[in-house]
Amino acid sequence: MRPPFSYVPLLPLLVGYVCGILVGQLSIFPLWSIVVIVVAVVLYQLRQVVYSILSVAVTIGWLNATFNAPQHPDGSLLDIENCYIATVESVNETETSRYIMVEVDAVKDSSGVAEIKPFKCSLTTPSYNPVVEEGDNVMFVAKVAELSFETDLPDERTSALFLSRQGVTATAFVAPEKLWVVGCETGLMWDIKRLRHDVTRLIMSSRLSPATAEFLNATITGDDSMMTEDAQVDFSASGLAHILALSGLHVGIIAIVIAVVLFPLYVVGKNRLRFVITIVLLWVYAVMAGLSPSVTRAVIMATVYLGSLILQRRHSAMNALCCAALVILVFSPEALFQVGFQLSFLAVASILLFANRLNPINPRRKVVYALFSCVTVSFSVMLATGVVVAYYFHQFPVYFLLSNVLVVFLLPFIVGGGVLIIVLQSVGVDAVWLCDVVDWLYDVIAGCASWVASLPGATIYNLYFPGWLLVPYFIIVACVLAAIEYRRRVYYWAIVVLAMFIVIVPFIATPRFVASEFFVPRDTNYTNIIYRNEKKAYLITTASPADCQVVYDRVQSRYRDYFGRRGVDSLIMVQERYEDDVISRNGRVVALAGCVVVIIDNNGDILPMNVRPDYALVCRGFTGDIQEVYAVLQPDEILLSRDLNVKRLSRYARELEETSIPFRSLREQALHEVMLP
Repeated sequence: MRPPFSYVPLLPLLVGYVCGILVGQLSIFPLWSIVVIVVAVVLYQLRQVVYSILSVAVTIGWLNATFNAPQHPDGSLLDIENCYIATVESVNETETSRYIMVEVDAVKDSSGVAEIKPFKCSLTTPSYNPVVEEGDNVMFVAKVAELSFETDLPDERTSALFLSRQGVTATAFVAPEKLWVVGCETGLMWDIKRLRHDVTRLIMSSRLSPATAEFLNATITGDDSMMTEDAQVDFSASGLAHILALSGLHVGIIAIVIAVVLFPLYVVGKNRLRFVITIVLLWVYAVMAGLSPSVTRAVIMATVYLGSLILQRRHSAMNALCCAALVILVFSPEALFQVGFQLSFLAVASILLFANRLNPINPRRKVVYALFSCVTVSFSVMLATGVVVAYYFHQFPVYFLLSNVLVVFLLPFIVGGGVLIIVLQSVGVDAVWLCDVVDWLYDVIAGCASWVASLPGATIYNLYFPGWLLVPYFIIVACVLAAIEYRRRVYYWAIVVLAMFIVIVPFIATPRFVASEFFVPRDTNYTNIIYRNEKKAYLITTASPADCQVVYDRVQSRYRDYFGRRGVDSLIMVQERYEDDVISRNGRVVALAGCVVVIIDNNGDILPMNVRPDYALVCRGFTGDIQEVYAVLQPDEILLSRDLNVKRLSRYARELEETSIPFRSLREQALHEVMLP
């Protein structure tokens, strides 16, 4: 009998290393790692080799996570306008603004340029000028602030968590006229990264339809920002969202394209040279695509596999998967907490463990076996990743098998055709007929996605459950594997008991929410009021009628989890004149929950009223005398909105306190929440 882990010798090392990264998040003093090393030596002397390796791996992961933790900006730089010099790492453009991730490494002042400890910063600029690309050296003038996890509503979706997982520790808003490109990084790596823009340009300038070009750009370069929201919703609802994010499937298709191109080398007996060139080209593609965890994982596994063929050694796919995880985590420990990393490795591990075991067809019947493999692979992926997707994104596509089986067949032809179009475009050949074929194939996939998404109950929404329930779920998955492998009754009973536990506990532990809540969240340009009464939510805004829809869409997206957890089935925009059994509005006067609120958004809003208001909400547009507000309106209490200028809010608060006028500053309240009686 072979010793444990003989086929996957890297598994104990990976498990220990991951545990070490988790320990590193606890901010324990690094010298304690000496104790772990001593334990490892003792275990080795006792011939407990596996546990000794685990202990060493924990120490290495711990130290790596501790010493490679993202750097924070120096406190002396915060909230003060400075001139910074940085290198652009990525650029993401939306319909209204641009987000630029940079690594800041110097500050410039009248005395010259001073180097600082590098830190990652996310820049927001409301313009597409100047043109900025990866590898550009930029200079910008802005106030840098530490990444804030502060929210305005419970369960609010915030970009801070996503940015922190990318190693970002600071943010800044940069006016277009205060951003300059002063140079660019040189070297092979940066040259390869810039190929991404060239590929996008070639795709978008071809004869492909706009929808097909946007889809190809997403599936070849990984940039799905150009795709319409409706298309992304259809792909998500039909269980096809994964094909818009680069993964092993895309790398496999690129590898097939490379193999076809290099087939003449196989004919002349230069197979090893073909493998070497394939490895090099796959790494070029990975760098161009931004070295995302899923692409890097796939390329490392391909490298290990092709390397074993070159060296004529046995190959273990699971060991290659562990190798890929270790390589990524050594260079980027924070990748462990990225959703893409988790989904990618869970999907591949599940395919390796379940796909063949679930296939009922004899492998000798190759065609039928391959057809059934499409089903078992899709099911295996969803078995491991479906619950994780539900945890992070709170939805689950029910008919994922219907759409995925078709995509497995068509996607290689679309991506392969897209690669050929890019090559032909680069040499000046306009292959209209090929574009028509790829357009037709995309229409089939898009039509399938739209049809599946339109089926009754295609997607289960508002799935909210505590993260610790993932533990018993994956124990169930392990028991399913054991039951398939060993056919023992105890595993079936364990599956039933744990499944009942997972189903029952969420109902028992469901949180109870108050019947109504009132919030005044932050907004850059307007003052918004959100009032929830049971399963209805109302939005009151000072935005102009032309901007109301933009505000509505932003509120619905940003606070989706708040609404979802509380079962809110409708968000109602309260117009200038509105009335129902819960809320009424007449211009600046709003009556809700038995209270009258007057919105003071400009100096002309201070007019006598027939009814004494409960609250006077003073917003960003008001710059007048705060005592006049109380003298004219006589409210029970003045609310100072959070969107007021900080200095003006402080001055108003001081004046109100000195004159004993009752007030509350929404800037100082937890979650900026005011509970109405």
